Amino acid sequence: MQKTNSPFNCDFYHLTMAQALFHDGKHDEDTTFELYVRKMPFKGSYLVTAGLADALEWIRDWKFTQQHVAWLKTHGLFSDGFLSMLEGARLSVDIDAIPEGSLAFPNEPILRVRGKAWQASIIESALLNILNGQSLIATKASRVVTAAGLDGQKRSVLEFGLRRAQDDGGLMPSRAAFVGGADATSNVEAGFRYGIPVKGTHAHSFIMQYGNGEEMAAFRAYAKAMPKNAVFLVDTYDTLQGVQNAVTVCRELGVTLGGVRLDSGDMAALSIKARQIMDEGGFPGAKVFASNDLDEHTIRDMVTKLGAKIDVFGVGTQLVTAADQPALGGVYKLKSVAGIPLIKLSETPEKTTVPGDTDVLRLFTEEGGKRRFLGDTIIPASANFPAEGALETALTSRHPANGESVSYPAGTRFTRLLTPVVRNGKPVNGHMEKPLTDIRQNALENVAALPDEARVFHEAWPYPTGLSEELYGLRETLIKKLRAPAPALTPKGA
Repeated sequence: MQKTNSPFNCDFYHLTMAQALFHDGKHDEDTTFELYVRKMPFKGSYLVTAGLADALEWIRDWKFTQQHVAWLKTHGLFSDGFLSMLEGARLSVDIDAIPEGSLAFPNEPILRVRGKAWQASIIESALLNILNGQSLIATKASRVVTAAGLDGQKRSVLEFGLRRAQDDGGLMPSRAAFVGGADATSNVEAGFRYGIPVKGTHAHSFIMQYGNGEEMAAFRAYAKAMPKNAVFLVDTYDTLQGVQNAVTVCRELGVTLGGVRLDSGDMAALSIKARQIMDEGGFPGAKVFASNDLDEHTIRDMVTKLGAKIDVFGVGTQLVTAADQPALGGVYKLKSVAGIPLIKLSETPEKTTVPGDTDVLRLFTEEGGKRRFLGDTIIPASANFPAEGALETALTSRHPANGESVSYPAGTRFTRLLTPVVRNGKPVNGHMEKPLTDIRQNALENVAALPDEARVFHEAWPYPTGLSEELYGLRETLIKKLRAPAPALTPKGA
């Protein structure tokens, strides 16, 4: 993914709106937007957030240059005064966000942007582009990793998706997959740039390079060259014979067999036989790798139903393209102007927004050092709660659509999710520099803290998320006010 600080990572209407606000004197009004999702991806129960560090880097480097302004001038739509304002402009917004690798649920602000109206608006599409894509793939990776351990056994997941990724260099999917819990990638540039462990063996073409049927010769050459990475792709001709050949070559050369990779056929059945051949051949520590269009559903079945003897799953296409849901419906909505809460109504109830600047309390219990999430409550950003603590009085959380309530008693522990990440256009508090391994660990710990029901794949479990009484009341008041019948017009001359 080519890094760019271009302010043109926006839609054209952001510029036309900015000029209209400029000429109406509203462009510098104090304005807040929030980025959130309405529904969880993959018909699941949670979203792993990813991409914040990349977004912060873009925010930091954002600048309108003379070249940008000159190009806009060629359209004949923009005034000299507006273009003069743009030239040399840098962002001065403040942004609060939940730390990367944290979980988000419907309607919760993943980040909150406050600043001049034209600036808070113009960064919408770039933020959605970065966070939507990475959060989607991080969540998919999390589901795959969860599936691989459903029987309680720890198995590795490798991301093998570079050739199927749909961005330049496949860096975004590789980064996001690692955040979501993948152990390594085949993408060398991602390893170099982000410090992700890299893994790989050889292709079918390497075997074929030695001539038809010359698998043993190819295995010997590879084992001699790579004795510390003696993992063999065994299905070029005959899978089980390939496993036997890998054992024979390693015994012949005195090389420790690292494992075999299955890439076709009935992998559950083949894995059982491969395991037997390697054990009987003197390599009980060798691993069975499996690839071939895998996703969380096929992995779940192999692990929980078919008795597969697979130690490592290589997942590519289905992961990096998020094949069963290739887009995340993240949105970026105006929440307040000059401190006045605003609401957008819709005939589709889930699209009616929550008014005003908001934050999230995550309620939890903790026993023996293990945290378990109970539910979330969206609160006004101005609410008087510390970053962490225990409820002084009971808290009621109401579902925004039907008003159903959940009550958390006094003493329930909580953490407040949003934290400052940008002040006056500059990243703060180290969120841009945070090691990717720390972000990944945050995601793993957060998923582990979910109720067990939230980690199943056959149906979504509604994690308890609602509005505080104050916020629910404000939303209902504004809805009733705006939907009240307009007063009848008095006839002329009456």
